[in-house]
Parts: sequence; C-alpha cells; structure tokens
Amino acid sequence: MKPISSKTFWLTWFGLGFLIGLAALVQTFVRVSAMDVSLWYSKWTILFLACILTIIVSAFLSYALQTGKLGNFFQRLENIKFDGAWRALAFLPMLALAFVPPFVKLYVFGKTLPEFFPLLWVFWWICLLQILLWRGSTSSSWAASFASVVLIQAVSYQIYENLSLVNTDPFSISYSETSRFYYGSLWLSQSLYGMKVPLSPWHATRYILMAIPFLIHGLPLWVHRLWQALFLWIGITALSSWLLVRRLHLGSKDLALWVVGWSFIYLLQGPVYYYLQVCVILILWGVQIKHPWRSLIAVLVASFWAGMSGVNWYPVPAALAAALLLLEHPVSEAKNVWHYLSKPFVWGVLGLLAALAGQEFYVRISGYQDLSVFRSSLSSPLLWNRLLPSPAFPLGILPGIILISLPLWLGLWFALRGRLSSLHPIRVISLGLILLVLFVGCLAVSVKIGGGADLHDMDAYEVLLMVIAVYFFSNRIQPESGGAQWGLIPWPVLVLAIVMPFVFPLDYVGQWAAYNHRQAQTDIKALQAAVAPVTAQGGEVLFISERQLITFDSIRAVPLVPDDELVALMEIAMSRNTPALSAFYSDLHQHRFALIVSRKLNTGVKTGEAFSEENNAWNQYIAAPILCEYQPFLGLQSNNLQVYAPRTVGTDACP
Repeated sequence: MKPISSKTFWLTWFGLGFLIGLAALVQTFVRVSAMDVSLWYSKWTILFLACILTIIVSAFLSYALQTGKLGNFFQRLENIKFDGAWRALAFLPMLALAFVPPFVKLYVFGKTLPEFFPLLWVFWWICLLQILLWRGSTSSSWAASFASVVLIQAVSYQIYENLSLVNTDPFSISYSETSRFYYGSLWLSQSLYGMKVPLSPWHATRYILMAIPFLIHGLPLWVHRLWQALFLWIGITALSSWLLVRRLHLGSKDLALWVVGWSFIYLLQGPVYYYLQVCVILILWGVQIKHPWRSLIAVLVASFWAGMSGVNWYPVPAALAAALLLLEHPVSEAKNVWHYLSKPFVWGVLGLLAALAGQEFYVRISGYQDLSVFRSSLSSPLLWNRLLPSPAFPLGILPGIILISLPLWLGLWFALRGRLSSLHPIRVISLGLILLVLFVGCLAVSVKIGGGADLHDMDAYEVLLMVIAVYFFSNRIQPESGGAQWGLIPWPVLVLAIVMPFVFPLDYVGQWAAYNHRQAQTDIKALQAAVAPVTAQGGEVLFISERQLITFDSIRAVPLVPDDELVALMEIAMSRNTPALSAFYSDLHQHRFALIVSRKLNTGVKTGEAFSEENNAWNQYIAAPILCEYQPFLGLQSNNLQVYAPRTVGTDACP
C-alpha cells in the first residue's frame, strides 16, 4: 500500500462525511415527518441542524483543501503530539468517546429513529475526535490512526454482540436459539436422556461443536451460551482471520493486526457460520503447494466436514484450495497449462467424493429410518422476491451482497488496472469462474424458504472474495514474471472497504439481553406443576418449544419425547414433507401426547410481513392440525408459551 498523503486523507474524510450527512439528513427528515411532529420544535431540531452544519462544513473544507484557501491549518494538525503522561491520558477520552454512539442509539434515538445513517453520522464525527487523540498519542499516520480507531471499535462491537446473548435465561432468547443446544446434546443422548436419540438431519458439524460442553455433565445453559459466543463465534472467526494473515507473511505487525481485525468483522458481517469456517481453517492451514500430499489430505478432510455440514459447501474446500494455488503460483512454474490445472482438477473431483462420503457417513450414524428428512431442504420452495428488499430483509440479498462486495471489487479493479498482463489468462479466468459459480449458487440457497433474513447464505462467495482481495491488497500475488505491484489501491476505496463491514456491527449496538428472572421462575414452577402429574401416570409430554428445559433439568422428571421439535417441524412444514407430516398427524389424531408445550398457536394467514411464508406454512401444516386435536390448557408469559391438552369434543379448527 502506497503512503497516504494528508490531503488525500482529509479530502476522503470530508467527502464521505458530506455523503453520510446527506443520507442521515434524509432519513431523519422522513422518519420525523412520519411521526407528525414539528421538526423545528422538538428534540430532533438539534440533530437536523447538526446534520446541516456538518454537510456545510464538509463541503467548505473539501473546497478549501482543493484550493489551498485554509493556508497551513491542516499542516498544523500534523504537529499534534502529546508528550509524557498526556500520551497515556489521551486514551481515556478516546475510550469515553467510544460509548457515545451506543448511548445515542439507546437513549436519544431509541426506537424512534432506528435508521442506520443517523447513527453512522454520529460515529463518523466522534471517530474524528478519536483519530486526533490517537495520532497525538502514537504519532501514527492519519491513515493508520483511522484504521486503528475504526477496526478496534468494529471488532469490539462484534464481540459485544456475541457476548450480549450470554445470560441465565432458561428460555430461548430468540426463535430457535435454545433448539441449537438441544440438538448439540443429542450426540450424548444416551448419558443425558437415558436413550439413543436420532441426531439432527441438518447442520451436523455445528452440533458436533456445540456438543463439546456436554462432555462435562451438569454445566448450566449460560456456560453453553458462553462456549458458543466466545469459543465458537469469536474464537473460530479469529483463528480463520489469523491463519489468512499468517499465509501472507506481512512484514508489518501493524498491518497484520489491521488485516486480522478487518477479516474478523468481514467474516461476521454475513455472518459466515463458525462450523463452516472449520473448512476454511483446514484449507488455510493445510494446503501447501510444495507439499502435495498434505494439501490433498487437507482438501479431503475439509470436504468430508463440508459434506456433513451442508450441500452448498460441498465444493468450497476444493475451490478455496484452487484459489490459493492460482494466487500463489504462476503458470510458468508448471510444465504447461494442463499440468498447472491438474491439481485443482484432482482436488475438485476427490473433494466432491469426500463431501459425498461425509454426507453418507452422517446419514448412516444419524439413527434415522426415514431418510426423507435429509432430502427435504432440496424440495423447499424458492422465494426469489427475497433477492430484492423485502420485509424479511429490508436491504435485500442482491443489493446487500453488491453493497458489501463493491469496495473489494473496486480494489481488485484498481489492483489489476494496467497489470493484467502480469497474470496468465487462465489464472484470471479460473478465479472469475469460481467466484461466479459460488455467487450464483449462494444466491439460490439464499432464497430458499426459511432464509433470506441476512447474507449468511452468501458465505462461500464472501470467503473466496475476501481471500482474493486480501492477497491483492497485501501484494502477495505471484506474477508470471517481473515484480508487479498489486497493492496500489486508492485510499477512498480502502476507506470504503474498512467501513463497509462496520455497517452490521454498528447496528448491533444495544443493551445486554435481559429477562424477567422472577417471571421465568414462576413460569417454570407452573409448567413443572402441570406436567408432573401427567408424567407420573406415564403420559408423554411433547415439548415442541423450549426443549432445553429438559436438557438442562429446569423441568425435572419429564422423559424426553424425541420427535417433533420446533426446528424439525418447521423444516418439514416448509418442505411439505408428506411422510413426516403424516406421522405427526397420526400421533395428534390418536392423542399420543398427554400434553404439548409450544409457543401460542394460531391459524391466521399473513401477507406482506417478515417471514409470512414461513408463518403460513407453520400455521397451515403444524398449528391447525394441533388445534384441531388439542386445546389450550395453561398459558405462560415467558416466550408466550402455551400448554395444550387433548380435546374431548370436536372443533371447527379442524381443516
């Protein structure tokens, strides 16, 4: 990366400040106008005027920088330097300023102004003060100060967002949060439940990792939450980022830390799920072109893991290994093009076979007799409207992935401009084709019913694009000959690349997840009192929701009914899995279950709302049949839970 001049830095800063201010002004005006309050006689007047002021100041200072009308004002800023104890003390206001954006979001904007740009505008100008303090304390360049201040806070916000879900709430924090812990427990079902329970048909490797804390019997739910947040989400993502930088052999420690921090927030913006990052870790660690057997083993092991993870990741380990070869080794080192491409071809074929073997292995050990559950997701409807902005994801999958990809593609364009001849065409074409295939494949997976709420299904494409972009930025692409400089990317593009992954963690700023401890305990006691007499008489109690209450002994002396958990029922409803639905309906009709514990059921049809298709599938194929045969018996406040008992007379709820 070439040195960034002071003028370039400030022009970029005020230019982006101008655009952010405009966007914040528009979003504030639209939101406040819709509230039917006077913009000039309310608390929003200050925000509105402040936005206008920063827009004017940004425009004026940009003009003054270009024309030199401010004389040596910015030159004097270059001389800011704290001496002695002031260097250390400067970090105190820097730290205090970091709490301003969260404070503004929670206590000033609140739910009234949830839009993104007003909060980014606050962060942008607070960040300016932090940069001045950082530079005065460390004597770093403006660019280095900017990267340090932004990345430290972005990483901190991501860590906070994950750790904020660690609490002692015995109930699920979100729709299926605790279902994941239940499915993780099934790997040790014999010791936990006294019976062998079939494993989850989906995301096997996720639950392998989540099963590890169950090896220590009796750990409470909050420890499992901490394990997932700290060691799986944060730890595995940090390891992936570090292994990528380790391959690059960056000479500068500061640069290495910046790239690690940026990769960390980039991987979590989608996010790329931790169990899939295991494939990335194995490839980044194991593939060494000069060690063909080690590389092949890494591809096979990673592909086997991918086969147990999900069909959309079958080709990813081999594709990533091929990309590393294309980036690190020129065609001129091989006898010919065909010899050069032979390794990626072998990796692709054997990797795919290993992935299929991984899937077959898991199917055989899963414990399922009816294998239709493993194919159900392949027959699920595709909701192509979610490619564009929708209630499920207001940004839209396609605009969203273009937005976060754009800075990287701009960087690649500037890196390759005028230097394309330094790469053999087969390398450029191959990398482009791999990216295209992964992009199209990820788009198809993203629109499957049940998804589309964020960009996590674009994960394979995001990972490969990140690796390619970082290699070019770090000037670690081996040309065919000569010494091409790939890292000459304009500063404005680098700023966009740094700021863009910050879009999502900035939105995570919020209060720590809290719950009503007294109400939770009251509901636990009421639920225990309701199910105890039933189980004492040998009746079965089906926990559709909140099954972790059995896993972690919050509800005692209730034998587990392995069938029909929330996530499984939703999957078979969305995929219209007829055999599984028929078995469920038969159990309902025969009143197999003495009680059913579920979130409150209804049969309403929704349109134009977030996940209305999923809601309607659930209500039609799950809720309506339950309400036909069962009636409310006990209502609980926690998570809107309801206990249902068999009906003694018919009802109009029957379809």
